[in-house]
Amino acid sequence: MSNPGNEETKVVYRNNFFGTLITLIIGLLLGIVLTVGGVIGAGYLIISQPINQTVTTIDDMVEADVYGMIFGTEANKGILSDAYAEKTVQELIEDVSSAAQNLTADGASLKDLDDISPQVSVLLGTLVSKLNELALPLDADELLKKPFTSSDESVETFAQYLSSSVQNTPIGDLFSKFSSEPLSDLLMVLCYGEKDVDYTVDENGVIQMLGDSKKTTLSDLTSGDMMTLLASVPVDAVLDIDLNDDVMCALAYGSSDRVYRDKDGKALMRQVVYTAKAGKFYTDKNEEVIAVYKSLNTEGTLVELTIDTGATDENGNPVNEMQYVSIEDGKWVVYKDSALTQPLRYEKVKIGDLQGGAMAIVDNIYLKDALSITNANSAHNILISLAYGELGVNYKVAADGTITPLTTPRTIGELRLRGEDLINDIKLSDIVDEDQSQAIVMYLLYGKKDVHYTIIGGKVQMLEKRIAVIGDKAYNEYGESINGTVTAGTRTYVDGNGVTYKYGSTVIDTVNTADGEANVYYLLDANGQSLYYKHTSLGDLIGSDNLITRISSRLTIGEIVEIDESGNSLLKHVKNETIESLPTAIENLTIQQVFEDKIFTTDALGNKVAAGSWWYLLHNETDCKANGHSNPSTCTCINDYGLQGMDSLIENMKDNIHLSTLEKLSNDGMLSFGDGML
Repeated sequence: MSNPGNEETKVVYRNNFFGTLITLIIGLLLGIVLTVGGVIGAGYLIISQPINQTVTTIDDMVEADVYGMIFGTEANKGILSDAYAEKTVQELIEDVSSAAQNLTADGASLKDLDDISPQVSVLLGTLVSKLNELALPLDADELLKKPFTSSDESVETFAQYLSSSVQNTPIGDLFSKFSSEPLSDLLMVLCYGEKDVDYTVDENGVIQMLGDSKKTTLSDLTSGDMMTLLASVPVDAVLDIDLNDDVMCALAYGSSDRVYRDKDGKALMRQVVYTAKAGKFYTDKNEEVIAVYKSLNTEGTLVELTIDTGATDENGNPVNEMQYVSIEDGKWVVYKDSALTQPLRYEKVKIGDLQGGAMAIVDNIYLKDALSITNANSAHNILISLAYGELGVNYKVAADGTITPLTTPRTIGELRLRGEDLINDIKLSDIVDEDQSQAIVMYLLYGKKDVHYTIIGGKVQMLEKRIAVIGDKAYNEYGESINGTVTAGTRTYVDGNGVTYKYGSTVIDTVNTADGEANVYYLLDANGQSLYYKHTSLGDLIGSDNLITRISSRLTIGEIVEIDESGNSLLKHVKNETIESLPTAIENLTIQQVFEDKIFTTDALGNKVAAGSWWYLLHNETDCKANGHSNPSTCTCINDYGLQGMDSLIENMKDNIHLSTLEKLSNDGMLSFGDGML
């Protein structure tokens, strides 16, 4: 375990490593969506006016620095970049929608969003600062410019950079933040090596790496070379050795004579001792020490040994080990330096030294024992999930934190063979705290409410799986095409991996697809038994087509932003639209839809009529005449226009003012006169 230079770590408890990461990344995307919602809610009244003019007008009206809040000051970044000062609200909405839709396009990155809102880099800086505290070596500028996908394989993507940075994180630093319990002997060896050989620990718990030793990283743990890492672990780190048992001492230390217990009861290795025969040195197992001998004094009581280790350096030269043997109290004891200050001690037997069936002993050790998991209240959920599996399926937890396995706990062998799969299976709800008041958090943890889960008695309950069908084609619950073939006659679905399923006979819903409206049924296993959706796992966040990149096509505005149904805001009319469909939906909205409560009032006869200036905007003289009205200037009928029809409104206003009398203009509140002028 080596790395140039010394490293220092203090074991400190933290509780939300992956939770902080996921929540803040989603926060960046959600911040842009909420900005769009805010602009839509207030901006369409003056949609053709540059934003800086609008903000300046608002500043004058409310006597506040709204301009500074939106475009920033010398001290703080604003919501929008300066490039949008001269742009209109409509242009801003189009840019935000386009940027959100293009997040999965080749070369797209968070920089595209930061060009619109500098708050993206502010939030990203906060994220990186928090993750740096958790020992994750991330750089905010790198994250900002890394593309989510790239057709150029030489370009590092966002996911690749994030993954490589996480993989280079020392696992000991992470484990110590997930649990208040001290790391087990096995974990200390896996994370840092052997105490007093690879590292030391002072009275404050600070770990100092020695020489070329380095901390084990996540990459070392999941690189597929787990066997090499385990091979360096001393046997007594995974087995409880009785020093009175000569067989177990031989297995763990070479012999019971090589080990002793200190005053605290810890097993320590003794200094190496040789015996001398006919000018040669022999080990305690009577094996000859093969070396080049050199006497360092005339009495021959201090001897230098040059031992060929069998290894070579980068230039192909042999790597030698130097030993210094001195006679003390009639024994030839061995040191690592000529000053005789560093005793050479016997090495503990490593797992890699064992042969044949001995490896099975290690593979069969439960992870719960290796990770020192004794109670759910003192261990992090991530470690518990890694050691046992899924709560309620593989284990249960009592009120006092007692863990009861429902299936066989996982072993070191499983971690060695399936380490990446076990990590990907960890539920996101074990990392991110549930908040039932936040729809987007619940979506990330469980999916869509009333589709993937429901809440009964304040607790989340996962729902039955669904499949949508048109002919022989299959779609998921979102209406997205999925691989496989449907046989309607037998109500059978065979997925892309060849697994056979059934589906129910009752249509429970419909969903729009690229091929038209599809009927939705409950998906069953091959025996007709119900299947249920699972909590989101870490594996669902990996890859280009992951849960995060799907937000813009799956979550609706109503699921992201809380909307007041009692009013007539624009958001109310687009609540069922996704970020991707939002621009088209806005184009199809009409003036009367959005401003109905502003346009209409009730006259003395109870008729709903256009109020004040709205009549001048929406009344069209030509249409009125075409419909047979004899006096178009007094006709109360009005037309409806799309939000894009501002030109028509302006023409109507000019024509209607031209036709009206001064008295009518005054009565309608279009003109104001002094006393006696009319």
